Amino acid sequence: ESEVRAYADPTTETTLQGLSESNLEKYIQNGNAEFKAALTPELFETTATQINSQLGAYQSKEFLRAEEQSGFILVHYKAQFEKGEVGIRMVFDKDHLVAGQWFE
Repeated sequence: ESEVRAYADPTTETTLQGLSESNLEKYIQNGNAEFKAALTPELFETTATQINSQLGAYQSKEFLRAEEQSGFILVHYKAQFEKGEVGIRMVFDKDHLVAGQWFE
């Protein structure tokens, strides 16, 4: 668990800050090639606007658990935003790069 958190915690922090700041470069800086390719600037803008209007600014996160699935590491967090909290699932590849992110 501590091995996973060593890369997952700071990467998740940067990713959520990038989303909250509507900063695409910051959001994808730890993403793998597929993650970056799938995320167009328009899609990012739409997602960031939606998350920020519904949840407000990102504030903090709490690690819940990590699991392995189909060669990926899934890390579950509870994230605190200005208007409430939400579950976040971060997906990391074998190189510890972001392969996906889901709000739960």
